[in-house]
Amino acid sequence: MPALELTFDLRLPSWAKTKRTDLYNAALDIAQWADERGFQATSIGEHHTTDDGYLPSPVMLAMAIAGRTKNLQLRMIILAPFYNPVRLAEDLHVLEVMSGGRALPVISGGYRPAEFDMYGLRLQDRLNIMEETVEFLKNAGTGEPFMYRGREIDCVSPVPDEPMRVLMGASFEKVLRRAAHTQADGVRPSEYRLAEFYRDELKKLGKPDPGPYPTYGPTYLHVTHDPEKAWEQVGRHVLHWTQSYAQYSAQRNKTGQMSTAYEAGDTVESLKSNPNFQIVTPEQCLEYAKTYGPNDILRIAPLAGGIDPKVAWENLHLFEKEVLPHLDVTFNPRLVY
Repeated sequence: MPALELTFDLRLPSWAKTKRTDLYNAALDIAQWADERGFQATSIGEHHTTDDGYLPSPVMLAMAIAGRTKNLQLRMIILAPFYNPVRLAEDLHVLEVMSGGRALPVISGGYRPAEFDMYGLRLQDRLNIMEETVEFLKNAGTGEPFMYRGREIDCVSPVPDEPMRVLMGASFEKVLRRAAHTQADGVRPSEYRLAEFYRDELKKLGKPDPGPYPTYGPTYLHVTHDPEKAWEQVGRHVLHWTQSYAQYSAQRNKTGQMSTAYEAGDTVESLKSNPNFQIVTPEQCLEYAKTYGPNDILRIAPLAGGIDPKVAWENLHLFEKEVLPHLDVTFNPRLVY
């Protein structure tokens, strides 16, 4: 049976009725609920200067979730160009200590020109910044002095009890192959098939093969006794979610390969016919989940596109009552993919 993962980006389109404070508080409540029911991780996104308020501070949200959970891994997409690496390391070390070693930053480069313009940075520098940030974080985790841009860094405190794991995010072959040459502990590709480039490069370098990248479940999974009613409740939200990523995709396609997970068309009807978006009965969900193995991941995005937390809880409680008892959920505290 698969591991279970939450996904949060806390978008809230202007037409949604939910208050932003309620959305954020619901994310914390849901994370605690998931932690108590054996979920593997929560994946937290990052983007800036968006009209729907996409979360810009994943470390802050991860810190809040850490205070409400005990086991949930805190996987954060970190857009490295928008951070001072010294301060980033300090913040991540505090999170790593407070969470008992559950911080899992995914160092990524970003791709939206508007974000780079806002920060006054050059888009073409992002890959070098990613690699430099990975190296800085790994060196900072040792507690030993190291060199950074020609100066010695004595110690980035507090030093975690164990070295923090660091991943690299990637959406095209060049970055995945370069990740194999860094100190990164693994990768987080936009498409699981792309991880083979990383594995291939590791083998060429004589480094250990981490094995196949896990297969992910649908982009959006919702459990209900009345799928048509659920589509009426969440369809517009999920469509906003996917269309926003499609707009980002148009920007990323100029520089790399965008995940197909959010390609769904322009209508709710197109979502219904796309296997990446599943609104199903408990029985259908259980049959679907049984097709995944122990190294695979079934993800749930309960607040996608600003979905009303009340509707999200109906989904989650039904999943808990009629699906979860029949799943042999796996949990690997050292999973780094």
